[in-house]
Amino acid sequence: MTEYTVTDRPVTSNTEPETVTAQTVHARPRTLPSRSEPTPYHRLIWLLVALQAVMVACTVPFYSAFGLHFLWSGMTTRVAFVGLLTAGAFFTRGDKDGVSHIFVGFLLIVGCTALMGPAQYLAVALKRPLVDPWLAAADASMGVSVPAITDWTSHHPWLLRCLVLAYQSLLPQFALPIIVYGAIRPRLDTLWEYVFHFHVCAILTVIGLALWPAACVFSYYGVPSLLDQTRFTAHFEGLRAGTFHVLNLEDLEGLISFPSFHVAGALMVTWACRREPYLLAGVGLLNLLLIASTVMTGAHYALDIVATLAMFGLSVALYAGFRRVSGLRPSA
Repeated sequence: MTEYTVTDRPVTSNTEPETVTAQTVHARPRTLPSRSEPTPYHRLIWLLVALQAVMVACTVPFYSAFGLHFLWSGMTTRVAFVGLLTAGAFFTRGDKDGVSHIFVGFLLIVGCTALMGPAQYLAVALKRPLVDPWLAAADASMGVSVPAITDWTSHHPWLLRCLVLAYQSLLPQFALPIIVYGAIRPRLDTLWEYVFHFHVCAILTVIGLALWPAACVFSYYGVPSLLDQTRFTAHFEGLRAGTFHVLNLEDLEGLISFPSFHVAGALMVTWACRREPYLLAGVGLLNLLLIASTVMTGAHYALDIVATLAMFGLSVALYAGFRRVSGLRPSA
């Protein structure tokens, strides 16, 4: 049998040459340079970046055409925050504990929010016919009178307080799935599914606002809202009248009614927590109050909730399709 002497390392006087057989040489695995293959998460990240690029292309060129101009003062804090997120994503990109995913997830949600906020104003500036009569008729066909419900709520201060707090809880809730499933109980598939739903629902609600704008219940019926709607009314009516021109990024108001992004946010956060029974119980109860508050405070028509449920179901189906195509498997 032929023998080979390994000579790729120095042989000292105290070291005998290593002798191996030909079969042993051929049996050893060959070391190849590692290649970084794109994972399903990378594909999803680039898909979301592409969606944001489409949002930019479909909105930015048209602001000036509709008489809208940006006021950039006071943006130092936001720019610094985005810079910190970008730096965190870059310096932790090699980590396997989910840290880089937290930074990238936050960065994408902040970017989507930054695009979605002004896009609402552009959607209202299109001045499409209001759909309030149609929404009110749909509520009536279901036997729902939002003004009557709002009046009943106004006579129960303790309930009203709970509903208002639940309605205002949405913004901090948006951070919950990223923190929980990026760091506390890492489940990257759940984290990225949540970020996916955030983008899809944001885009669809802005499209809904452009196609079917609504002045909301309190304006259509002429009844007071139990939430402060002063800024909404001033911005919405100013855009419709052509007297609102300056977009102050520090003073933007949510103008979306049909479908409701508040309801969509409650659904996507609750859906993300579905595999954690205790977390689901707390978040689910809070968001049941949140969804109820949209009607009980006079902020939305009942049909807004129905439409949002259908929209979120579509987002879930789209993610299931992406998971099948990309080969993404749920975490154990």
